Amino acid sequence: MQLLAVGRIHENRYYIIHSNIYAFKACTEYLEKQGCKEYIFLGDYISDTPYARETLDYLYEFVKMHTCHLLRGNREEYMLTQQEARKKKCTEQMWISNSASGNLLYTYGQLVDKDFDFFQSLPITFVYEKEGYPSITCCHGSPANSRELLQLNEDPVKQWLEKIDTDYMICAHTHYPGEMTYKNKHYFNAGSVGISIDDAGYAQCMLLESGVENGTTIWKPQFLKVPYDNQKVAQDMITGGLLSIAPWFVNSNILTILTGIDCSAKMVELAEKLALEDNVQPKWPHIDEKYFEEAAEFYQIPDYRKESLLFSNQREADKGDVQNMQIRTATLADVDQIAAVEKECFPEAEAATEEEFEQRLSHYADHFWLMFEGEKLISFVDGMVTDEPNLTDEMYENATMHNENGAWQMIFGVNTIPEYRKHGYAGELLNRAIENARTQGRKGLVLTCKDRLIHYYAKFGFVNEGVSESVHGNVVWNQMRLTF
Repeated sequence: MQLLAVGRIHENRYYIIHSNIYAFKACTEYLEKQGCKEYIFLGDYISDTPYARETLDYLYEFVKMHTCHLLRGNREEYMLTQQEARKKKCTEQMWISNSASGNLLYTYGQLVDKDFDFFQSLPITFVYEKEGYPSITCCHGSPANSRELLQLNEDPVKQWLEKIDTDYMICAHTHYPGEMTYKNKHYFNAGSVGISIDDAGYAQCMLLESGVENGTTIWKPQFLKVPYDNQKVAQDMITGGLLSIAPWFVNSNILTILTGIDCSAKMVELAEKLALEDNVQPKWPHIDEKYFEEAAEFYQIPDYRKESLLFSNQREADKGDVQNMQIRTATLADVDQIAAVEKECFPEAEAATEEEFEQRLSHYADHFWLMFEGEKLISFVDGMVTDEPNLTDEMYENATMHNENGAWQMIFGVNTIPEYRKHGYAGELLNRAIENARTQGRKGLVLTCKDRLIHYYAKFGFVNEGVSESVHGNVVWNQMRLTF
């Protein structure tokens, strides 16, 4: 069986996704284990994360040892255009330190002549041909333009499928993996290795397998999600200098890396609109930082410059506070205080009752982590253990489902009374629950949360898996998982 690995590399040094060396290595190592011998790279090897140099060096060595087909992406074209502008000393086209421009400038500073020669050698499209198999038109954006966005099921895709001579077309650029068929022609998008939308903590790539259908050889895609250390990448983006020269573009990319939530395109669009309202003609990537900041505020993009400093400093400052607190597991005698804290932290429709807590405590009191200031309960984390991989509403209601030898530690509540919040207390308890689950040999932990808390739990290593089947309290929840 012919195997064709198709991937898109992005540069991710610890903050965004292009040049994401950690995601890139995770994908190639996985695909090599699957026996893949031939690879197609669809461009955007660099930019947006701090590892351009490492990513390119790894790519050069990888290409020497494997059969590879490489295309140019829009990021490579940006670098070539900038090189030409600097040769001609066109100062109005030179990048400066601001969100979009500074993000590219950071990568440009890591490149050498060999890299520019490599980018120049790359085509924007080619046709993959192998005797006995259907031919495939491969490109980054479209066969004519690396920046063209071909969204699934929209007219531009259909128009291109009608134009090309092959029955298959594979693209990237949008970061949204998927497939569609139009007039017996097939379109696949491989997604993104480095900045994966809707798949936080995973690198996206695609594996093509040949098959036979109605006597005709066809290509069948497998859309893969390969885990990697996205926390490391995000942290490097914060501490490696990229965030300081390209604040809001990088903040948006960090958000995507940690949560899978994509706001970058919308933020850029709004920034351009705000500039026009001020009678300023924006020209990508030169858009004043103030417009990015305003757009980021509108879309509630976190400022990781503040958050990272506050988080690290807060951890140090709060060590003494935490050390003065008593942390222990629960007994039935704690039920009154547990129910009272729950009532302060959740609306009535979502809060467990005292009777429900009595049932939980009778079955899994050791899976309640409590924090006291003196005799006063100020915070707690709780949840049962089960072999079921997903958190369901029945688990909240039926404590007998607890299985002490189960594979997954469920987290039902992370609670801190209002006057004690923002001191790291809930995080301390959550870390305690994580460490207990690890030492007990569990596969990991699962919780559900509202949209606004996705990025908070991502800091602890939880990966967003999308909307949960739980409708507890008639609320839409996201399921997040930490796997050891």
